[in-house]
Formats: sequence, structure tokens, C-alpha cells
Amino acid sequence: MKNVPGAIAEVTDRLAKVGLNLLEGSFSDSEGAKGGFLSFFAELRSPTLTPRRLKAALADSKAVVSVEVKEGREGAIIDTVNFPVTWGTGDRVLMLRTAFFGEMSKVIRELFASGADPFLYELGFAHGNPTWDDLLKTLKVKDAKSLNYALQIYSAVGWCRLKVLDYDQGLGTARLRMDDSFECATAPKGSPGSHLLRGHVAGAMSAVLHIPVRCLETRCIAKGHRFCELQVVPITAPPKIGV
Repeated sequence: MKNVPGAIAEVTDRLAKVGLNLLEGSFSDSEGAKGGFLSFFAELRSPTLTPRRLKAALADSKAVVSVEVKEGREGAIIDTVNFPVTWGTGDRVLMLRTAFFGEMSKVIRELFASGADPFLYELGFAHGNPTWDDLLKTLKVKDAKSLNYALQIYSAVGWCRLKVLDYDQGLGTARLRMDDSFECATAPKGSPGSHLLRGHVAGAMSAVLHIPVRCLETRCIAKGHRFCELQVVPITAPPKIGV
């Protein structure tokens, strides 16, 4: 599509007029914002509306550059158009079921035994720290309110929901409530389950605070608590034991 004002409205209005029932979809602009991609799954309810007629109706729009229409096969419809999957930044991303991470963590624990949790923590830190160093070039964190907003990026990508309970920039400490963690949801019951996420948050907060910090999980749904709680402290502070 052309990336111009009213383009999406013109196309969706055209779809409504031909009787198409939209189920879900997305729009993203291409590099340089010269054009964009409108992608959607739809149901052809009218017996006279064939994929060929739909393509012709869309191609006739002044806002549309090109059209691809794919039909379902064998009782299912698979997106064979949008590959690779990317974010608006252009970065390639993967979509994985939460259960897959749970199985992966189980195999890591079987292979590394007591070293599995530190391995996952360091893996999280290794990604979280440079990622947040880059994010903070444009995302400014000045106080607890702006930190709370910045941490919403974790819910935006489906990892968890974080809320700032306490934050002291001078001391380099923070206390965060974590709900709906994909990691803790699949962790073995009886002990704190967040290791990859703890490491990632430690990397994030080290970038925010400009000092090395560690992140402890002091409450966890895997231990029967109503929510998870993360405690961020400077590495120079003596370690605390999570419950």
C-alpha cells in the first residue's frame, strides 16, 4: 500500500462494500515509510465473492500497490506471505509457544543440574543489558513513573507485566511486581521460577541505573504466591536469600 493519509480507510471501506468479514490483521510501514503492508485474515461469506474477485477489487484501489490472496487448504489457513516476521524496527522475530520454553528449560535443567538457573540468568542478562542500552538512547527514564512506563515493553512483547513498587535511583534499588510471567508459569513448583527474566531485568536495570545490579525473586507464583516480586540491588550489596 501507499503510506498516505486515508489509505487504510479507503481499503477497509472497499472491503466492507464487497461484503468481506475481517477476522484479524495488522499494518506496518516499510523501510523509509514510502509504503506499507496491510495483512489480514478474512472470511468470504458471500458465495459470489471469490478470491479472484477480492483481488481485483483491492487492486483497483488507488491506495494499493500490489495484492496477494491466499486460500485455506485442508481445513486450515496458514500465513505464507509474511516471512520473515519482523518488528517495526525491521528486526526479525520468532513466535514460540510458552510450553516450548518450559520444555527447553526442563532439558537445560537435566543437562546442567544446579548450573541451569545461573545459566538462564546470565543468558537473560547478556541479552537484556545491550538491548536496554540501545533502548535508552531514545527511551528516557527519569523517575519511577517513567521507569514504570518503560517496563511496559515486557508486556508489549508478551513476556510478563511489570509494575514498579519502589524505586530509589540514588541507592540503585528497585522493587517490582511481576504478573503473568511466561517463565514462572511453566516452572517447576516449589522454588522461585524466574531466571531468564530476572537476568534480563538485571541487565535492563543495570543500563537504567548505570551501575551493575543483581535481581532476586522474593515472591513467586511457582511457590504459591499470588504474584511474583523482583528485588533489584547493587552488586556491591550483600546477597539476600529469595523465599
